[in-house]
Amino acid sequence: MQNHVIEGFKLSPQQTHLWFLQNDRVTHQAQLALLIEGNLKIERLQKALKKLVKRHEMLRTTFQKLPGMKLPLQVIANSGNFFWQKIDLSRWELEKQQARLEDIFTQERPSISAQRR
Repeated sequence: MQNHVIEGFKLSPQQTHLWFLQNDRVTHQAQLALLIEGNLKIERLQKALKKLVKRHEMLRTTFQKLPGMKLPLQVIANSGNFFWQKIDLSRWELEKQQARLEDIFTQERPSISAQRR
């Protein structure tokens, strides 16, 4: 039997209240799609986002709990790694672009949820 250890911080009273309100629903997560017109230097954008995530702890914070724990711990990751997916829809018609983005967001939502539990 493996012993799992989580190092983190107790939830504040406000966080505890929100945790019980959400009742295991995926409510406080964000997804983003960018419409970029013109030339883009992807490496520069990735570098800027990595700096942003590294600078702000809240962008590296997850809530994790082990079986038997009533409340999770707030865990701040050391690294600023994040999920990056590039999808070029520039050749698609606007309606098809929007439909494809909705499909992608729907598919990705469960995997984001699983990463945070």
